[in-house]
Amino acid sequence: PATRHDTRTSSTVRMRGTLPRAAVAENVASVTHAWARDAARPTREPRLRYAARMQSFRRAVEARDLAALTLLLAPDVEFWSPVSHQPYHGREVVGFILATVAQVFTELTYVDELESGTHSMLRFVVRIGDRRGEGVDLIERNGDGLVQKLTVMVRPLSALQALAAQMGARLQPS
Repeated sequence: PATRHDTRTSSTVRMRGTLPRAAVAENVASVTHAWARDAARPTREPRLRYAARMQSFRRAVEARDLAALTLLLAPDVEFWSPVSHQPYHGREVVGFILATVAQVFTELTYVDELESGTHSMLRFVVRIGDRRGEGVDLIERNGDGLVQKLTVMVRPLSALQALAAQMGARLQPS
């Protein structure tokens, strides 16, 4: 009978005919053992770790858990605001800005997300004062899975203007 080599289990499996019950049980056990071994082994691709970090980011934003959100930022994070032409740098500065945004954004709901390696996009709908808006968080993570770069975009223009006005009023020195 024809055989093939199963690369997952390093065993040979008959292709035609029936296998003796003991051979089937042995093959199932070896495959199960291989899957369990692979599941327990740290993944070579950090994709699962990154996805878990993005779920943590999303949950922290949705729960308005600013302490948890700030811990997900890299110490040298770069933040590109939709209302500024230059980025903000550093975990403390960006954490403070995000805490202020949390006061301005109401009814924030994430409606979609995309993942690709160390890059994520979270699409949201939001209310800013009496304006409804939508936007995206574009996120790049570093090797540790922390947010290295965060770019936020908001539309339509009336929502962006409302955001700029409210952020300006809150961040203006008194």
